Amino acid sequence: MTLPRLVFVHGSVGNAELTFAGQRALAERFELVFHTRSGYPPRPALERIDFEDQAVELAAELRTDDHLVAHSYGAVVSLLAAARNPVIASLVVGEPPAFGVAPEHPAVREFMRRYDEIVARGPLTPKEYLESFLPLVGSRIPAGDRLSPTLEQGTRAAMAERPPNEAVIPLDELARAPFGTLVISGGHSGALDAVCDVLEERLSAERAVLPGAGHSLPRAPGFNETVAAFVERARVIETERLRIARVTEDAREAMVALWLDPANERLVGGESEEQVRTWVEGTWGVWERASGELVGDCTLFFADEHGEWELAYGLRRDRWGLGYATEAARACVRHGLELLGLERIVADVDPANRASVAVLEKAGFVRIGGSGSKLLYAVTRT
Repeated sequence: MTLPRLVFVHGSVGNAELTFAGQRALAERFELVFHTRSGYPPRPALERIDFEDQAVELAAELRTDDHLVAHSYGAVVSLLAAARNPVIASLVVGEPPAFGVAPEHPAVREFMRRYDEIVARGPLTPKEYLESFLPLVGSRIPAGDRLSPTLEQGTRAAMAERPPNEAVIPLDELARAPFGTLVISGGHSGALDAVCDVLEERLSAERAVLPGAGHSLPRAPGFNETVAAFVERARVIETERLRIARVTEDAREAMVALWLDPANERLVGGESEEQVRTWVEGTWGVWERASGELVGDCTLFFADEHGEWELAYGLRRDRWGLGYATEAARACVRHGLELLGLERIVADVDPANRASVAVLEKAGFVRIGGSGSKLLYAVTRT
């Protein structure tokens, strides 16, 4: 069985191997990928590092169903990358210094004042920079008079980074993205808490506060358990009889065949196999737990036609009449309203398809409009 991929993106000063050393304990449950950003060792040093450029690099490396776990400056990069390539299954960001989302907050203004004072001191040695910068963000200063070559290059990379407060985080795009987000803070910095508060609200994100390690969140007690639990919730929905999850590479051909089989009445008619393969790319499959067979799909997606989230579903004909569609629809609605934090989910249906109308009504949907061959239904968070 293929393990879910966790892609870790580090912050400033330390590279991925150093920052996420404590996360290697997750290797039994997940495939771990440590993404070291350009300019950090062992990659070549750079004179200038820009979060926009690094977001492009990261977005190109993301695969469908990756779980992106990012810290600090790397979380700013990851927010931008996730909006560029929203194929991931979940996003975890720890204290991103995206101060541009809360520029008028008193704690943010004080943080930026102190940061400007450090910059105004003029050129600093790597050691001087660490002594000034790390206490400001809430991290410990390395012991010793001399920095290791790796730490020195990492510090020079941090000094070369474009200030993260200049990042324009696409909050609306991220709020529409088809993945859940977890925001983690350490409860030690009013400025970083202010950023996390905005992300929690605007992205309808889950929130965790893990004290005990300051800004070095990957070292905080409970970090691994919090991330693992969130990833597990984000990647699979289970009901009494069904398992609902994103269609991975090994199940894609089976899903394409299910859609193309006329007996299942999944298509209107005339669609090409190429079109179907494109549609199936982001589909959530429905597996029967007793047999392990793929028996249909049930997917939440952002529909441009309606400008909001929509539910779509279909089952193999030999599983019609068992209540599977209602069971899957109810589970996906609960997932969308509770985990993704959606306010409303819509669905359109042919009024002649009484069975599908009944499924929507049993899942809590009520008619809100439409006519002719397409009625529009919606369910709202209460």
